[in-house]
Amino acid sequence: MSGKQVILGLLECDVLYRDLINDYQSYGNMLANLLTRYDHHIDCRFYAIQQGHFPAAGECDAYLLTGSKTGVYDNDAWLPALSDWIIDAF
Repeated sequence: MSGKQVILGLLECDVLYRDLINDYQSYGNMLANLLTRYDHHIDCRFYAIQQGHFPAAGECDAYLLTGSKTGVYDNDAWLPALSDWIIDAF
């Protein structure tokens, strides 16, 4: 990648299983560690989506949603807010 700093919003859509937290901290940290290992121009910001923490419009250059144990057709309370955020961001 270029030398330009990129702000990447990591939308964490789940928490790790308890037995993995000590080693990896979170899904977002796992991705940040992988991506910044190959490009030091990435500045990661973390958002706990299940707790309702979303980035403001234009806060980041790009966004990446982590995986989740919840499926898109499940009825978890946080899914409609994420869907609305994605539509608005698009």
